[in-house]
Amino acid sequence: MNSKRHQSQRGYALPAALLLLLILSAMAVGMVHMVQTETRVSESDLDSMAAFYGSEAGMEKMMADLSALFINQQAPTVEDIMLLSAEGAHPILEGVTYPEYTFTFDSSNGSPETIVRPIGSGAFEGLVASIIPMQLNVSGRGRSGSEVRMARDIEVALIPVFQFGIFSSTDLSYFPGPGFDFGGRVHTNGDLYLATSNTLTFRSKISAAGDIVRDEMANGISTENRNGTVLIPTTTGGCNSGQGSGCRALQRSEGSQVGGQSNPDWPNLSLSVYKGMITNGDTGAKPLELPFVAEDVGEIEIIRRPPLDEDPTSLLGKSRLFNQSQIRVLISDESNHLPGGVGIELSNAGTYYDGTRYGATNTAFAEAGRISGQVAPSQSDHPFNDEVDSSTGRWPAVGGFLQVQVINSDGSASDVTAEWLDLGIARENPDAILRFQRLDYRMSDGSPRYSASSSNLRRGRRFVPLNMYDAREGEVRDERGPTDCAVGGVMNVIELDVGNLKRWLERDIGLTGNQVDYQSRNGYVLYFSDRRGMLTDNGEYGFEDNINSSGGGSPNGALDAGEDVNGNLVLDSIGASNIGWAFGVNNDDPTIRVDCNTARVNRVSAARHGLRLVNGSLGNVPLRPDDRGGFTVASENPVYILGDYNAEDGFGGVHAAAAVIADAVTLLSNDWSDHRSFSSPTDPGGRRAAETHYRVAIAAGKNINYDHPGYGGSDTGTDGGTHNFLRYLERWSGRTLHYRGSLISFYYARQAVGPYKCCSTVYSPPTRRYAFDSEFLDPAKLPPGTPQFRELVNLGYQQIFDPTALPHRNPTTNSPTEF
Repeated sequence: MNSKRHQSQRGYALPAALLLLLILSAMAVGMVHMVQTETRVSESDLDSMAAFYGSEAGMEKMMADLSALFINQQAPTVEDIMLLSAEGAHPILEGVTYPEYTFTFDSSNGSPETIVRPIGSGAFEGLVASIIPMQLNVSGRGRSGSEVRMARDIEVALIPVFQFGIFSSTDLSYFPGPGFDFGGRVHTNGDLYLATSNTLTFRSKISAAGDIVRDEMANGISTENRNGTVLIPTTTGGCNSGQGSGCRALQRSEGSQVGGQSNPDWPNLSLSVYKGMITNGDTGAKPLELPFVAEDVGEIEIIRRPPLDEDPTSLLGKSRLFNQSQIRVLISDESNHLPGGVGIELSNAGTYYDGTRYGATNTAFAEAGRISGQVAPSQSDHPFNDEVDSSTGRWPAVGGFLQVQVINSDGSASDVTAEWLDLGIARENPDAILRFQRLDYRMSDGSPRYSASSSNLRRGRRFVPLNMYDAREGEVRDERGPTDCAVGGVMNVIELDVGNLKRWLERDIGLTGNQVDYQSRNGYVLYFSDRRGMLTDNGEYGFEDNINSSGGGSPNGALDAGEDVNGNLVLDSIGASNIGWAFGVNNDDPTIRVDCNTARVNRVSAARHGLRLVNGSLGNVPLRPDDRGGFTVASENPVYILGDYNAEDGFGGVHAAAAVIADAVTLLSNDWSDHRSFSSPTDPGGRRAAETHYRVAIAAGKNINYDHPGYGGSDTGTDGGTHNFLRYLERWSGRTLHYRGSLISFYYARQAVGPYKCCSTVYSPPTRRYAFDSEFLDPAKLPPGTPQFRELVNLGYQQIFDPTALPHRNPTTNSPTEF
């Protein structure tokens, strides 16, 4: 039995072993199949992941390339953008190719089409801009054929700077004594300092790429004694009815930085309490720059005369207001410093004086040598020595070479220097566009010494140059007392008669003004550069030793805080090397003082020249022939606006879209007098202002903030703040200054380098009736040549899963062009 049992067990063992082997084989096959499947799935996932990240990389490279293109070119063409989609522009990623890599946008005549509307998203949402809607379409494909499609909607926005109420490329300060309520959007690329002794009101969005500081001023002084109310809107349109109606007061402890430390409550304040109406770099604000700005190229270049060999079609060349202008007024010591080496000498010589007659008006250029106070050039190295007439002992009191060039409607250029000079050169010539001189006046009371008879007009020795005393430039400290003049404050100006320029453009006077182009700029841009006496080659005064916080004010040969306006880390002093020649005193020190009568009648020899706008009241500022558009003055020199400008007794009537873009801008009232500037050089009480109106956007330089030096008022060391950005030289106390426009600070002034000071020597403040000109929110009403920022705005980003979907299209267009 046992034997049979063992035989029976052997009979079952074989099938069991075979069955087990079959099961194990099946499991092995299944395992192999599973591993193969997992491998294929894993490879597919990796391929899909590679395609996904490849698409993302492509999208980011498209954005970076597009941004660089709009930075490096002012107006890229369709062809320029098309090159960014070429195969050579694709990212190089192992195993990833790009079957789709296109930009989609509307185009016309070889250029992307723009539409004018508010920016739809981002830090500058709501600003009206010229916008190029665009789509970026990318498909990334992996080695195994996995494909991921992505699309992004963007806007390339061109933002006109005068749409800001106040803009600054550097730190921006508010610390007004009386209430201040300007309006308009506010932005700074630096820090924003907020203080007031009364009430400071904002009505639009405020942004600072740096910090927002409430507890101290830019010079380090605490705002404890300036702890007034700073009203910030909490919604669009807030602050229109005061605090409590869409408006809230920002406390001293509520800046983004408090006590020099980051405020942990700031993100909640900025984004929740104020609903994003006040932001800094931590809560969404970011800097805005002009397209040509780079590490070694600053915003100041927009007003500089270009080098003679610069390519005008380069990015920088096209950005210069010199190249955008249709009227160019250039003055240099030598004609070979002017384009083409052509200019007319501003003296009784050459083409202006033919030996018997001085131009069409028979008015002689001013000559020095006979008027009391005029200083003979006695030094052996005096630059005027070779200009002295040996037979008369006289020399030119104006000097230099002038070139006036215009661009005509057909694009051609014309030299109209002689035509302008033939209209007159003196205040006594009623049709003169440029005025270089006036008949001499008595120092005692400013009354005329000579009548404007034809006999007197022919006698150059009876004229004096148009000199004035600028106390901000001349006085280093705000200390009243001296009755003489510091040579650094004696400014020679050329007067531009704005009303006569308009008459010339309309051909009421002259011959060719109606041929000047006005369509390309929606009006006229006039560029001015006077480089007489300049010892630098870049349009700078070249003297910075003017603060000297550790001494009594005289140059100390050390680079003090606040002096390095060009940022080259060197104390520039060459600009004073010829400053005394005109007045018979030593050079190298602009603080040396001379009798003011000597200052007013002598030719200025150093880089102390400016442009003064006169006769520009309502109706006198140039417009297009159809009474639209406007007029912009651009100058690398300081500009003085004398009297009502683009306004008169209010802001009504037909006015121009006007702007001044200059090294610095000073407002002179209707009662300004050159005579009083010399008879009362350090006491503004002798320079009494009168109520005056100005309607003009202004972009200009200011001085650098520096720590309070331990002397002067609590605002010493600041740039004067927004309320003092427009400069004054008169006693305005009790008088109202009406201003409507936009206040823009791109750079530190390089010629008008005198630091801010108030209120004993230079001026006393006016009653300010300042307001943003809301007409600038309409692009059609912006001044000609308005600078524009460029911003790429990301509106939306998506992955497209439907493989049959058509290429992504912008919903605002019907027939996009793909590249």
